[in-house]
Amino acid sequence: MQGDRRKSILCPHCSKLISVAEHKCPHCGISRPGARWKNIPVTRGLLQSDQLIKTIIYANVGMYLISLLMNPTRMGLSANPFMFLSPSNGALLLLGSTGTIPIDQGHRWWTLVSANYLHGGILHIVFNMIALYQIGPLVLREYGANRLIGLYTIGGIFGFLVSYFAGVQLTLGASAAVCSLIGASLYYGKSRGGTYGQAIYKQISGWVLMLFIFAGCAAVGPDYVPPDTPMPEAWHTPAKSGLVGEHLNKEALAGWWSILNDPILTNLVESAVAGNLDLKEARARVREARARRGISEAGRFPTIDASGSARSSRSSEETGSGRERELYTAGFDAAWELDIFGGIKRAVEVAGAELQASEEDLRDVLVSLLAEVALNYVELRSFQTRLSVAEANLDAQKKTYNITRWRRQAGLTTQLDVEQAKYSLEQTRAQIPGLQTGLEQAKNRLAVLIGQHPGSLRDALAERKAIPV
Repeated sequence: MQGDRRKSILCPHCSKLISVAEHKCPHCGISRPGARWKNIPVTRGLLQSDQLIKTIIYANVGMYLISLLMNPTRMGLSANPFMFLSPSNGALLLLGSTGTIPIDQGHRWWTLVSANYLHGGILHIVFNMIALYQIGPLVLREYGANRLIGLYTIGGIFGFLVSYFAGVQLTLGASAAVCSLIGASLYYGKSRGGTYGQAIYKQISGWVLMLFIFAGCAAVGPDYVPPDTPMPEAWHTPAKSGLVGEHLNKEALAGWWSILNDPILTNLVESAVAGNLDLKEARARVREARARRGISEAGRFPTIDASGSARSSRSSEETGSGRERELYTAGFDAAWELDIFGGIKRAVEVAGAELQASEEDLRDVLVSLLAEVALNYVELRSFQTRLSVAEANLDAQKKTYNITRWRRQAGLTTQLDVEQAKYSLEQTRAQIPGLQTGLEQAKNRLAVLIGQHPGSLRDALAERKAIPV
């Protein structure tokens, strides 16, 4: 025991000379300063006040750099300072950002801890790390290393749980952890009292004001949550007649009309895509929405205005000096409105959502158009087939009527048989005008669908062909 007391070491926390057998450092109060695990290089550095804070800062900066390098092509380079150098959501989600998506869908509760070391932008991490660098040593000095780590971790977990129960899909950052350190410092300054306590309280109160200002820089309003539309697992009617359900080929489905091997139908579909007026209107709406999004995004950048003018005047020689004067003026103005409360960001989000809606409307018009072209084309071929059958029946019934009339003249049948044959003949003859009208209507509808005048396809579709199958 006496040999141990004669052996001295530097306290791993305060770096003052003490005996290795001390149960508590007489200078800083750390328990068991001579323990072997507290004197290895890693833990010894962490127990020192300046090294512990730097280690936490290095961990945050390292995770931030990793999140940027994981997907550099999706890195945010917006002129908005709050969105500048922001990592992609995919990288942040992979590294451990928390929220309703990671917890509910991935059951990743450990993200409540890992999200303390992730940040969404350069300004985000700079603010938090400056606050940690200035407030951390005070908390470490007054509360100790263990309590500092506990406050940092538990404060972050509590903040993320509040965001989780509020329905936030994705959240991260050391803001909640820094808030817990600020709260602990405020409590210490208030309870300590005196000149020292009041100085600490006033100093930390400034950080509270900065925290509220920085929190106000977040975009106002709730984030968009896509509606959850439940879909049935399978079609409710079972397949019959040898039909089987197979995995759809997207490329074949995109050009489904080509499976029918009808070049005329393919030509009509291509003409409709190129010339349909409703489709052109939908495309124009997409272009308009894309331009509106560009206008909204322009609000993030500075505006520059320049003007210039020149004027020449000359006074009368009779009433004045007759001198000629020239006046030149030039003006330059520049302004940059920072998106402090996220109004421009929300406007860009709205414009982007409207653009997506316009694109989906365009796809809806396109699907309906192609279906209408194919439906009317099949209907046209159906009328042609029915018309051919009706004309063939008419010719056959004419022959039947003539034979029946001749048999009546020969006394081989009655007048009733003649009238019945004539009735069948005229009934078939009466069907033909209706079929011809339906055929012309189908041609006119196809002409309108491809953006042409009614009647323009009369010659192109005059040849009768079978129904494509």
